[in-house]
Amino acid sequence: MPADRSETHYHAAAAGFAGPEGLASHLATLRQRGYSKLDVLGPYFSEEIADALDAGDHRVAWITLAGGLFGAFAGLGVQLYANYAYPLNIGGRPVFAWQPLPIITLEVAVMSAIVFAVIGTLLSCRLPKLHHPDFEIPDFSAGDRFYILVHATDEHFDTARTPDDLKNLGAETVALVPLPEAPS
Repeated sequence: MPADRSETHYHAAAAGFAGPEGLASHLATLRQRGYSKLDVLGPYFSEEIADALDAGDHRVAWITLAGGLFGAFAGLGVQLYANYAYPLNIGGRPVFAWQPLPIITLEVAVMSAIVFAVIGTLLSCRLPKLHHPDFEIPDFSAGDRFYILVHATDEHFDTARTPDDLKNLGAETVALVPLPEAPS
């Protein structure tokens, strides 16, 4: 790691841990030290860590709800339009029969919600992405570790002090993660 790199040349400082035990308290400690742009990478989800990160991002849920409502109104609208635009008078039944409407409306709502949820998830994760600076973390490919990241955009990030703060948490590995070099 070159010593002349400034904070702008780093993506984050990463601390590796063998398991999720204690990460929530480590995050609280880092917040007490003034760090605010924290993230955790791990092989599986942990509710305790999500609560400690205060990851209250519910955009995908709202996008899914919007997709479901859009699908419900679209499905109902198409059925109503078809009933009135192309009436079939069979056996003296009314033009507007409400009995089949809920089934098709529900099916279109569910399908639309699923499509919106997938698209919302991909957009919120900024996928597809072929490369991410987090891939430069040493031993990241092992896939069995948890990492606490302090992003370089944090106002308290310092290339000398932040790795020491992470080492003091008992991390097994600590590394500064460089930003990818711009293509020339």
